[in-house]
Amino acid sequence: MKEAAQTGAGEVRKYCTYFDHHFLPQGLALYQSLCEHAGAFCLSVLALTEECERQLRAIGFDRMEIIPLRQLLSRRPGLRLARKNRTVIEFYFTCTGSLMSYLMEKMDPGTALTYLDADCFFFASPKIVHDMEKSASIAITPHRFPARIRDREIYGRFNVGWVTFRRDQPGLACAKGWEKRCLDWCYDRLEGGRFGDQKYLDAWPEEFRGLKVLNHPGINCAPWNVEPASIDIGVDGIRINSEPLVFYHFHGLKWVADQEFEANLGEFIRRPPANLQHVYRRYLECLLGLRQKYLPQYRPGRIRRIYETQKKPAFPILERLKRGLTFPEKNRWQMGGCRPIRLKF
Repeated sequence: MKEAAQTGAGEVRKYCTYFDHHFLPQGLALYQSLCEHAGAFCLSVLALTEECERQLRAIGFDRMEIIPLRQLLSRRPGLRLARKNRTVIEFYFTCTGSLMSYLMEKMDPGTALTYLDADCFFFASPKIVHDMEKSASIAITPHRFPARIRDREIYGRFNVGWVTFRRDQPGLACAKGWEKRCLDWCYDRLEGGRFGDQKYLDAWPEEFRGLKVLNHPGINCAPWNVEPASIDIGVDGIRINSEPLVFYHFHGLKWVADQEFEANLGEFIRRPPANLQHVYRRYLECLLGLRQKYLPQYRPGRIRRIYETQKKPAFPILERLKRGLTFPEKNRWQMGGCRPIRLKF
């Protein structure tokens, strides 16, 4: 895998994430995008299954620290208890605060750690984000819901796709508090003003000093905020509302079979903005290339969320069109002599 040159300043950015063997291509894509854009970094990965750990160790990336789930469980007894009364995905959500709190215990005072969802992918340097954070103790990203779907804030004003904690008093207090709250309650439903690990972030701006809200159209760009955006493709990269696209959060993307994917934008978007397909194409080509190079035996699979199991059958295309959703006709493209990739919007 292509490794980026070390930064002259000698500072190594610390990131962390987690995923299981179903999500391996996405996790590797996140790592590769950091290699291409992040300079000197270390990505700590909580391997949520033994199969995931085995495959990551077999590949052996230079700037990836692999943390077996059993290691975190041994240091966080509360996680073992939580695992017994939650679904798999709810347990994964519960791990976020515990992973960050655990890693921060080993860090030098004043240094920072950033959690990234594994389905994020960088198109430009995260230095833009770190420059915005500066010396903040805590940094979080708002969902930036457009007016039409602003009622979604009931699930949280902020998204967990990017969360930074600095090892200082406010950062440690926030990380420890988040860990405790998630251990107490972290379920994939709305209840008592809570939702998973995400809704807890709503109180942070008032609760902790030194918090920075990262308002930038190219930071944590995602299906829930991209519809009204203007996307431009140029020699200097991709721009969102004239600002660099730093990273996109490919929430809801489903790998259906072989080289077929579903973007599943209908939950948030009526009409995809022009050039959005270019963003998805870059990501899918990366996923397929990584599978071919490192995971030849990989077969698409994932864990379904509770809300997916409770959904009514999908609307026929005609009915979806009546509801204002569009389906691009040119949703196939050729890659490297393989049969066409198909992306259904």
